[in-house]
Amino acid sequence: MALSGERRAWFFPDRETLLASAQPADFDPITGHLRCLGANLGDALTDLHGRPFTAQDLLHCNAAMLNELSMDSPVLVTQCGTWGDPGTGNVHWVTNLGEDSIERLVNAPNGMANALENRCTWVGCPQPTLHKMAVMSQITGIDHSRLLPPYFPAFRGEDLLFGAMIESMYHHGAVIEYEWAVPHLPVDDRAGPGLRAPMAGQGGIALFARYLTENINYKDASDALRKLHFMAEDARRLAARSDEDLVLDYRREQAKAQAQQLYQLRLQRRRADELPSQNWQSYLDRGVEEVSQSLQKAHSPLDIDGVSAASEAELITEFRHLATGWANALDAWPAMREQMA
Repeated sequence: MALSGERRAWFFPDRETLLASAQPADFDPITGHLRCLGANLGDALTDLHGRPFTAQDLLHCNAAMLNELSMDSPVLVTQCGTWGDPGTGNVHWVTNLGEDSIERLVNAPNGMANALENRCTWVGCPQPTLHKMAVMSQITGIDHSRLLPPYFPAFRGEDLLFGAMIESMYHHGAVIEYEWAVPHLPVDDRAGPGLRAPMAGQGGIALFARYLTENINYKDASDALRKLHFMAEDARRLAARSDEDLVLDYRREQAKAQAQQLYQLRLQRRRADELPSQNWQSYLDRGVEEVSQSLQKAHSPLDIDGVSAASEAELITEFRHLATGWANALDAWPAMREQMA
């Protein structure tokens, strides 16, 4: 059991090798999720760890995360790993991996490009791991015995929004990721542009999720329902801002996200000197250059992938409509849950 840790990745040369590597579990995913879902953190950790935790077990843990957690913290979400297609929008997710995963990538039998573009991976945690924020999981456990926000991650970034909303409603909630994975083998072709895809992040729902988490008041002791309504009111407040202020809001959040991306790329580049891979070093150099150049530009929300608006004014009008609709949906959500029950 790990109290903090990053996800890791293994890369396979083809689907046949991936499938041959499977080690079937003796339980189904629903049973696996129910092991800790809805429990308090103390009981879940003792179960997964095999014994009570001691002070020694807390060495090298994320102090900021543990400061918000206690043994009574509810396990609101459980996750698992992915076996097959990682489910990401592009291949650049690997820049967030740790050193051991990167070493496996650059030493992949058929080269780095094939390892990333064939989408034959195992991504997850090698042991049960505690997280503070929920992200995409091929099967997700959600404790709906409590008032949680609506969850329908049909579009890119909506898993991040869900995680941010839970964090906003339950400051002391926890997420546990199990060490097992489930298959994700889409029948459609998801090759895309591969390594040729632009590396500088273009914004989207993830920026709004970042905005939510950056504005959490961790001293707010009000209940989850009140916090849900606060998010709704905050969205209405945003929708009432001027066109100019909303464009500046977007540029500020976009700059923050790209600054974080640049920091991560530079960190990986410093580590890359220790790896025997010119391709990996060149790839990171390209990323540093692309993101650095992007940070010097005044971005428009029209640059977001999938935007079809003809002007910023038209797009901002659509944003106001969506933000107000989202707020109305959040206010209506508790009554909807009661009807569904």
